[in-house]
Amino acid sequence: RFSMLSESNPALAMAKLNDLLYELVNQMDRFVTLVAVILDPATHTVTMMSGGHSSPLLHRTSSGEILTAMPKDIGGPPLGMIEGLPFDTCQARLEPGDCLLMFTDGVDESMNVRGERFELEGIHKVIKGSGKAGPKELVEKLVQAVKTHARDRDPHDDMTVVALGRTA
Repeated sequence: RFSMLSESNPALAMAKLNDLLYELVNQMDRFVTLVAVILDPATHTVTMMSGGHSSPLLHRTSSGEILTAMPKDIGGPPLGMIEGLPFDTCQARLEPGDCLLMFTDGVDESMNVRGERFELEGIHKVIKGSGKAGPKELVEKLVQAVKTHARDRDPHDDMTVVALGRTA
């Protein structure tokens, strides 16, 4: 938040945050993953950037398509690992009914008692099975599916799911 308030260019704000974190966490052998999304409600455009995080998924409900919202070359390493690193952004336009889904690796890496991961395939299955569900319902269905998958096993990582969408 501080970086975005003091730097209007999102890529430069991410680089600034990276350098601030580098000073704090590098000596501790720690890092932070982050995906940042800026929504322009007037144009229905999202500007995205990543530091060591999975790409958001874009569900186009009109066609049923599930797209990787960010090209692979946009994401950088986790924040705080390399000082002075530049970051890139990309944009996508949300059409009516579209939903952008962001999640931590605690979702796709969640394991069941047999040691099987939920995987990206599990996320796709939930999205496809949700039809034209809005962001709130999609998040609820995904969290429940992961909990069901990992039943009787302690979670190995935290799980965060965030979605946003366009109604009209």
